[in-house]
Amino acid sequence: MVVIKPISDAQMGGNVIKFTVRMPIAFKVIAVDTVLTNMLMRHQICLVNYNLIFGQCPNGQISQVRCSAQGQCDQDQICLNGLCCTRTEFDYRYPCGGITALGNCTNKNCTGGLSCTASGFCCECPVGLSGGECKKGNCPSGFKCMENGYCCTTCPNDATPYGACRNGVCGGSTMCFAGNICC
Repeated sequence: MVVIKPISDAQMGGNVIKFTVRMPIAFKVIAVDTVLTNMLMRHQICLVNYNLIFGQCPNGQISQVRCSAQGQCDQDQICLNGLCCTRTEFDYRYPCGGITALGNCTNKNCTGGLSCTASGFCCECPVGLSGGECKKGNCPSGFKCMENGYCCTTCPNDATPYGACRNGVCGGSTMCFAGNICC
């Protein structure tokens, strides 16, 4: 089943309506694109300049649901690298920008200056791969020195990432940025 709803009345202007589309996660991207296009054509709606934005979970699942904190995903899901993904027994292998966690959070805290990620694992950075330790407050290009002493990255305008890059590639119209994050 496809559900279309306006993002908000305040974001509607003129004849342009912005909306979100939720579909079963099992849909492959081409199926989502085809279903959306066919549905809109049946109702004589023209879609102009649309980009299907999605990310890919470590288990290969496609997700369009971004998250930045625990509790923002469905009960059977975990927030991994900014995406709501179905839980698996191997989630600990991917929460740090696609690499293995350095530990589990305890009461939303980690030891050794590590960050407690939205998935409840300890990593050098809240999202993405670390660029290493800050050297006199300096970091490689695309990273900034965080309070914990590690060089970390964020998406432009501090937007939540659409997961981690897989072999340098991201889904939809997102791009791979420093720290192995899709923005």
